[in-house]
Amino acid sequence: MIIEKDNPDWIFDYIDKAENVVVLLLKTDDFCETVREKEVFLQEALKQQKYKSDYYVHCYPINKIPFPVPYLNRVYFFAPKNRNPVVHVELNYVISNLDGFMDQAVAKMKNVPITEMLIERYPEKAKLTEEIVRKEEQEPKDDPTLELPSAYQMARNVLKQAWLSSKDVMAGRQFLANKDVVQKRVDICNSCEFLQKSQNRCTKCGCYMDKKVNLASAYCPLNKWE
Repeated sequence: MIIEKDNPDWIFDYIDKAENVVVLLLKTDDFCETVREKEVFLQEALKQQKYKSDYYVHCYPINKIPFPVPYLNRVYFFAPKNRNPVVHVELNYVISNLDGFMDQAVAKMKNVPITEMLIERYPEKAKLTEEIVRKEEQEPKDDPTLELPSAYQMARNVLKQAWLSSKDVMAGRQFLANKDVVQKRVDICNSCEFLQKSQNRCTKCGCYMDKKVNLASAYCPLNKWE
C-alpha cells in the first residue's frame, strides 16, 4: 500500500508495470490520515481473492485527480497496463460485491468474456445451469427447424444475464424495464422468425421471453431491440 500526496500521476507508472489487477482507493486530503474500518476489511478481502491484486491508497487534492470522472473516497479497479478503470465504486459498497468487481478486472486482464470468469468462480452453479438447460432442450419444439443454441451456450447466456442484472442493482440502476419498453420488446419478438411461439422462447439466445423482456439490462442477440 502506498500513500502519495503530491503527484497523482504516479499511479500510472504502477498500472503500466503491473502484472496483477490494480486496486486503488482515492481519498481526499481531509481523510488522508484516517484509516476507516472498511479500508481494513477491503485489504483483508483482497488477500482472500483467487487472483492477486496490487492495492494502493492515494490522498489527493480534488483539483489534481488524473481520472476523467473524479469521485470522493472511491475504489478503482484497473487491469494491468490499462489506464482506463474497469469499474469504480464507493468504498461503502465494494466489500459485499468484491468478487464481481475483481471478476470484471480479471476478465479485462485475460481478455475473456465475463461469463468465463463466472463459470470459473461458480463451477457448480454453471454445471447446474447447464443441466437445467439440457433438460429444457429436450422439450418438444413447435418448429423442428428452429434449433436452440447448445446447452453450454445457453448456460453462458443465463449467467451473463444474471451478472448484468446484478450489476444494475449494485450500481443503483433500474432493474426492471418500464412497461413501454417491455411492450415494444414483446411486439418485436412476436413478429420475429426465431421465436418458438408455443414456448415463447428465442432460438438465438435460448431464453424464455416472458421473463427476459422485463429485465432492463437484457438485450436481443440480433440487436432487434435497439
